[in-house]
Amino acid sequence: MSTGIVYLRPSPVLFVRARGLAQTASSEAWSKLLSWAEAKGARGDIVRSYGLLRDHAGATGALECRYDACIEAPADLVEDPVAGIGMQMLPGGAYVRHRHTEGRDKIATALQWLCSEWAPGRNMGVDAARPMLEVYLCDPLKPANGRLRMDICVPVAAASNRRVA
Repeated sequence: MSTGIVYLRPSPVLFVRARGLAQTASSEAWSKLLSWAEAKGARGDIVRSYGLLRDHAGATGALECRYDACIEAPADLVEDPVAGIGMQMLPGGAYVRHRHTEGRDKIATALQWLCSEWAPGRNMGVDAARPMLEVYLCDPLKPANGRLRMDICVPVAAASNRRVA
């Protein structure tokens, strides 16, 4: 497993938002987005896909958490509000990236470790103004050999050591 800092550039993505428990919401959002892309004949043209974890279950309530399934839009695809497909900018900036090759049930544990141990141990804090990201390196619904391959990315900023007098 590799973990380190990466810088992502902002980029436009098509997305579907679902609410609820992360595992359920992500499956719902990916099914809708990828079915739509398939119907448009563009599923094979998708280069990158992202999951945006917009809320923390402890602060928002597990059933109200927002999950955005996103794809970098092939040139001929545009948002389709009638189908529930929107367009947004993927938030750029510094992220701690951790390669994840285990099941969905281990994502929360990896996020917890990145936020509470890895980042603070390097004098960094989580940037709560940006969502956490899943960068899929495989099909989100059909991973090879049933194993996910993704980068889990937590937005970070330098921790402040300044004291206010």
